[in-house]
Amino acid sequence: MKLRYIYSACVVVETPNVIVLSDPWFTPAEYGSWHHYPPLPRDPVEIIGKVDLIYISHLHSDHYDPLFLRRYLKKFPDTRIIISETRHKMLEHRMLLDGFKPNVFSDETFDETRIILTVNGDDEIEGDTGCLIIHKDLSVANMNDCGIDQKQINFIRKNCPNGHPTVALLTYAGAGPYPQTYYFENSEERKIAEKRKHDQFLKMYSDYCELLKPERAMPFAGSYVLGGPLSKHNQNRGVADAVEVLQLEKCGDISFVLDDGGDAIFDLETLTANKLRTKPYSYEEIQKYLDSIPFEGYNYEKEFKPIGDKPLPLKRLCENAYKKLIKNRQTKEVWWICFKPTNHSKFIVFNTSVDKGVSELDSVDHLEQRWEIHLDERLLFLILSGYYHWANAEGGSHLSSKRVPNIFLHEIQDFLYFLVL
Repeated sequence: MKLRYIYSACVVVETPNVIVLSDPWFTPAEYGSWHHYPPLPRDPVEIIGKVDLIYISHLHSDHYDPLFLRRYLKKFPDTRIIISETRHKMLEHRMLLDGFKPNVFSDETFDETRIILTVNGDDEIEGDTGCLIIHKDLSVANMNDCGIDQKQINFIRKNCPNGHPTVALLTYAGAGPYPQTYYFENSEERKIAEKRKHDQFLKMYSDYCELLKPERAMPFAGSYVLGGPLSKHNQNRGVADAVEVLQLEKCGDISFVLDDGGDAIFDLETLTANKLRTKPYSYEEIQKYLDSIPFEGYNYEKEFKPIGDKPLPLKRLCENAYKKLIKNRQTKEVWWICFKPTNHSKFIVFNTSVDKGVSELDSVDHLEQRWEIHLDERLLFLILSGYYHWANAEGGSHLSSKRVPNIFLHEIQDFLYFLVL
């Protein structure tokens, strides 16, 4: 049984019975801001080669890449796509709309190889799934972006032949817009936020190792850099390099980092690898690479075509979307959302808890508690129209935010996920 690392959450697990590719992502994501580093040396279709199954874990752009899937399946049409059964079926519905026919299951056997797909968390809204591949007494637990869920962990360990995985593939780095796109009073506060995020995800990796108790563990997923003008934020994202797990006190000795390039392999029988990476990448190297590739603009800058010089009706669109949003998603905490689109002199303002309509204000300094969001007017138009989704715009670092007070509340962050006509 062998594990080959391709990029980010994309790995190939090969047993004598079946070859499984997981989460291939090779198209710049989140409306053009997420890029790969280091780049693969040649076409990923060639590097990956023929596989039997492609497992897609969840909807995030760095896990579900429909453009690449179409290109891959054009060359290898017999390859099957597999996804986990979920209550919400969001990934399944999206894939059907995109023209794919995924095989949906929770547990299936291929001769002497068993594949178990497990749901992370409460399964109420689109989340993540894990994949356990078992061959005889060897197993790989692919945890993708899964947060620590004791029920899921217990289920995986129960199904491993030895009570624990041979290899666990674990998240170690947090994606998203915080802290790099958020306002801080001073540089010291920003540095504290960066370190807190950096340490939080390394701790989660370490905690996962403690709970799953794998023989070996590899950090993976969340491997992207911001391209274009947003590349200025790369140093401030609070993201660890994968090799930092090698220094962790509780699990550094069982951890390994397969090298980039698509040809690094870990053998589960011998617990050895042919190519390992032990040195971190420098931001200077990353920026030099990003400066060397053409940048033609983010998706909304290229795709949006205005009609003459008419101003975009953003307030009216917000009013229509807000009517549905405040009716179905009222928050317990009382916050003001304050959009400041480019080319608009006023803020577009509405409340998350009480229906006070949508207003335009010159200043929002008097509003407490508030979330100011500065963004491109074209991006906001596409989100409100349903062509884009808030989660991708936020995750892609396309927004500049200021929270007063500067605290994180899940229900406020999640409120805007449903902002659409």
